Amino acid sequence: MSSSGSGRVASCDPDAGDEVLAQAASAAESVPHFVVSGVTLESPILHPPQIFAVGLNYADHVAESGMETPKFPMIFNTQYTSARGPSASIHRPAYSTALDYEGELAVVIGKS
Repeated sequence: MSSSGSGRVASCDPDAGDEVLAQAASAAESVPHFVVSGVTLESPILHPPQIFAVGLNYADHVAESGMETPKFPMIFNTQYTSARGPSASIHRPAYSTALDYEGELAVVIGKS
């Protein structure tokens, strides 16, 4: 395992397991903690230059759409304004009758 000098892990041996988890726990204890009600959660990247997405990329989504599984990934772009914080307002143009939504989240829960 090597460190960038900032207390963060820059790279590590994938077999380090327990050592890396211990270092992460130690780092978590050394940073300030905030009460969620006291902060405004924002989009992870406030003004991303581009957002590319992959449509119909899992079986349940294909089934609920009533479409066939695509032979190739359905890659599309969306506007940077679609990246919003969890409580941010959403603009619906007057000519639209409905909004579609999708949320993305990545979380590391543990080790395998």
